[in-house]
Amino acid sequence: MPTHSQEHSKLDHSEDGSQKATQSPAKSAVTMRVAIIAPFLIVLNAWWITEIEFISYSDNCTTQALFFNAISLLLILLGFNALVRRSLPKWVFSHQEMACLYIIVVIASNLAGHDQLQILFTSISYITRHATPGSSLAIKVLPFVPTHLIISDKEAVSALYQGNSTLYRWDHFQPWLAPLGWWTLCVMMTAWTMLCLVALFRKQWDAE
Repeated sequence: MPTHSQEHSKLDHSEDGSQKATQSPAKSAVTMRVAIIAPFLIVLNAWWITEIEFISYSDNCTTQALFFNAISLLLILLGFNALVRRSLPKWVFSHQEMACLYIIVVIASNLAGHDQLQILFTSISYITRHATPGSSLAIKVLPFVPTHLIISDKEAVSALYQGNSTLYRWDHFQPWLAPLGWWTLCVMMTAWTMLCLVALFRKQWDAE
């Protein structure tokens, strides 16, 4: 079986019959069309996962070892490549582009999926909602929770729990900005760490 380096090399034949191996340039994974398609796929998958996992509760694609929506994307891209390979070869997605789109959809699906960000929203508002004066939460927990990581505005939290209102008011929306900003940074760093671990183990996985 050819190694990874052999797959990306080719042999040049000189006039005297000798062969010289040359390394073909690596293609970029983040191309313009990937940058255009990725936001659309993120929004589409987030909406679809919300519909099936939280609203209709008909399936849980993000509780599987392999997310079937991301696998389906790869099959769609392979089918597209097969259709346009002969007539429009410049439109064919490279392996790097398909891998990049797959990783983007997997991470986006994980964040939107079962027991992920929807639990975060309830967690950062629960303490403020239930830490009534004299309660164990108010005495034993709330003093030790960093205020910039939770929603401290009681009116905004009450509006969230009681309903019959809207998020799109500044007095309801503004208290969420700082906590969600900090948690977004934490989530993105976690996702980046997982990608770094995958990069470390990739060669061994290829060998196996």
